[in-house]
Amino acid sequence: TLRHLAEQRLLEAAPDGTWQTPFDEATQDYRELPVPASVLDAVLARVQRLPGAAARVLEAAALAAEPFAPALLAPACALSELDTVLAIEHAVQVHLLREHESGGYAFAHDLVRQALDSALTPTRRNLVHRRLALGAEAAGAPPATVALHHEACGEAARAVGHRMAAGDAAQRMHALVEALGHWQQALRNQPTPRQALALHLRIAATARSLTDIEAGNASAAALQALAQGALLSAEERADALICVARHCVNNHRVPEGLALLDDLPEPLSARQQAQQVTVRVDALRRLGRLDEAVAAARDGLQLPGMQGAPRATLLATLVQSEHRAGRLVPALELADALVALCGQLGDAPGVTRGEYLRGVILFEMNKSADAEPALLSSVLHAARDGSVGMQRAALYALNVLYLAQGSYARALEVTRQGWELTPPITARDMRAMYRSAFVGAHLALGELGSAWAHSVPACDDVLAANEPPLVVYLAVCTLELFGLLGESERAGALLAAISEPMVAQMPQAAAEFWLSLAQYELLAGDVAAAARTLARVTDPYEVVGPQTRSGHAVSCAELALAQGDAAGALAHVPALDATGVNCELRLRSLAVRVSAEARSGALTSDTVAAAQGLLSSDNVHAVAALHLHRALAAAHRAGVKGVPDSAAREAAAHIAALGRSLQAYSVQQAAFMRLCA
Repeated sequence: TLRHLAEQRLLEAAPDGTWQTPFDEATQDYRELPVPASVLDAVLARVQRLPGAAARVLEAAALAAEPFAPALLAPACALSELDTVLAIEHAVQVHLLREHESGGYAFAHDLVRQALDSALTPTRRNLVHRRLALGAEAAGAPPATVALHHEACGEAARAVGHRMAAGDAAQRMHALVEALGHWQQALRNQPTPRQALALHLRIAATARSLTDIEAGNASAAALQALAQGALLSAEERADALICVARHCVNNHRVPEGLALLDDLPEPLSARQQAQQVTVRVDALRRLGRLDEAVAAARDGLQLPGMQGAPRATLLATLVQSEHRAGRLVPALELADALVALCGQLGDAPGVTRGEYLRGVILFEMNKSADAEPALLSSVLHAARDGSVGMQRAALYALNVLYLAQGSYARALEVTRQGWELTPPITARDMRAMYRSAFVGAHLALGELGSAWAHSVPACDDVLAANEPPLVVYLAVCTLELFGLLGESERAGALLAAISEPMVAQMPQAAAEFWLSLAQYELLAGDVAAAARTLARVTDPYEVVGPQTRSGHAVSCAELALAQGDAAGALAHVPALDATGVNCELRLRSLAVRVSAEARSGALTSDTVAAAQGLLSSDNVHAVAALHLHRALAAAHRAGVKGVPDSAAREAAAHIAALGRSLQAYSVQQAAFMRLCA
């Protein structure tokens, strides 16, 4: 029969002696040809001439995944393993089965499997699958294999536990998407309420790691419904509600999450007390109530049940709270403790998170040489663990670091890398953070149009999310852009969502915010407002981070200049090689120095040389360079001595290039060109 098919070009002989469908040059694949019923009948006739045991083994093999082993097939055929081996060897001798390259056995050709499969009645098929399930379980086969046979024979409920185990196994291998698929299949297999609870708790946790909002929402809704029913114990209802509260807190429904925590059924176990404290601390942190968050976290660490994974989770939240409060030294100590604890627990994702937090804090302590390796390690290990959310967070932090270092192309590269990870970003807060990162990178590269394109949806996202820290951070990233483009309405909407008490809760972000606001007000020509804003930073030595302190000095110099105090401006402006003065701040410092010196009628040779050197360097912050170009051009128009003759021409070229980047946005382009006229 096979030779007859070969003559008709429906089959061809393979080098190993088996038969295959012909290779199709057009599709670069083997053809899938319909098999005539007469061919299947001929193959079945061949099988039916085998002894009964061999025929039964082949029948079971037709429903088993290749390669199959005698230990799997024996129970399904009601045979001993020895009899099964003999039956398989007979089938090999007559070229119906073959030895598989990786061990076990497979069909010599899929036609044999197709013929056997087509001959099975539904009742017979269910029976064989049921026996294969029992055989797979007895042989210690992977739980997914056992589950498949239970599902195929119509006994889906018996597959639930195996699907759960298959998901757990995939999770241990960091195959989170695969784990999610197994657990979601288990939910379709009619689990008991207790099994459904366990499955949804797993799905909710994994959805957080994958930033899969849809899966998280579905599990949160199902858990809430389970908690409202009468089929769970009080302890199980508490587990469900704590998980729902965590989901609410992570998805911009913080008050709802806190309300759920307040209404938990009593008494809570030690484990549950630890979990609810962790969620409460995270909620307080997101609301900007940092002192309350820190106090609650430190109290929570003393709870008896605060051990193992719950302790690590609370430590991570405490690190974030101390960091956001501007207390970098204790935050770094806690991050070190977090890495050590997760290492002891064998919690690889926890170590990755700890390294990420360490990298962020080290950067803000002006230790970029230590911060970059920690963040790169976090990116690498998050990719290995399948934690897309963690990977994105670390890539975002690298964007901030590279911007500070003047590596603007690298900053844009890591931002794109994080943005293009799958699944796509659906959470508003992460989406807004990434758009703000794009704004910073595109501004530095002089791509104002691209920066504007990201800033608009970023504003919409943060205002919808209503998370105070996020609004403050976005304002820091976008206010200068809005000032350059005359977008006072867009800036006003952001500023209206920010209150002074809110900013006071975030010392580290507060200084950056006031400096950004003062810069925006100076661009708008409101010198009095800028003076009031800078006065809010009462003691520059309390400003955390040398870069922010240097930024404060430059802002004070710009204010003094705007007030007509050239000597005061020169007194404030930091040295170009001072700690914390990066490429952007050097350009802004020189812009102030040029304008201040111009009041005396001449620029010093040192100032001119420094300006020319920076403007001709490879990594020029385009917007900061704009300020220096404009200062030099203004000095040239005023006839100030020492200004290069090319200053006006170079300034016009730089402004024109920035304007061209806005050609898709005519209103913003016109506003920018008016500002620079």
